[in-house]
Amino acid sequence: MRNSICLLVVLMLSLTSFAQKWTSRGEENGIKGYTRTVGDKLEMKFVTQSKASMSAFVGVMRDVSSHQKWMTGIQKSVLLKEKAIPFEIYYHSVVPFPWPMDNRDAVMYGVITQDPDTKALFVKLRPIPTYLPEEKKHIRIKTFEMDVMLKPQKNGTTYFESIMRVGEDDGMPTWLLDWVVTEKFFKVIHNLCELAQKEPYKSFSHPSVVNK
Repeated sequence: MRNSICLLVVLMLSLTSFAQKWTSRGEENGIKGYTRTVGDKLEMKFVTQSKASMSAFVGVMRDVSSHQKWMTGIQKSVLLKEKAIPFEIYYHSVVPFPWPMDNRDAVMYGVITQDPDTKALFVKLRPIPTYLPEEKKHIRIKTFEMDVMLKPQKNGTTYFESIMRVGEDDGMPTWLLDWVVTEKFFKVIHNLCELAQKEPYKSFSHPSVVNK
């Protein structure tokens, strides 16, 4: 029994060592960015406060046709399947990459859950690469993940935290990942927060989401 406990502790410590501490990537438009390496993946974290409600954020993310308005670089995004309760969504996106790299595409599954006590809302996006047949002209993204936490604040704002993970298995070298963080994702989060404050998303409501 004692040996088993010691082995478990050693295993936990070894796993923890693969995760670096968060490194600040600066602040833009009130959005703080951080990166770190966990195993063979790069994690990107963005934190901000927004005047938009949690329902408004859900409205934007649910509207797949609007993804081009806030996801910088998306060529097209198509809804494949949706379920209201629990909230689930399946969609396909095409992402152009700079020459001489091939364009990417992704098939994503999203689900939303809410803590009944704290009212914190959790959005989880995961790749489902085998959901659609792959196309020869695109490289299928297989490792990208995104988690979003939204939490109502006493002053009427919404706390926003997003963590994205991407690996070199998707054919993106370290220099390109670094460029994506500094040149793309600050803009993506800013665009998302701005769009959530506009109609029709500002007035959007969903049976799975309680704002207060």
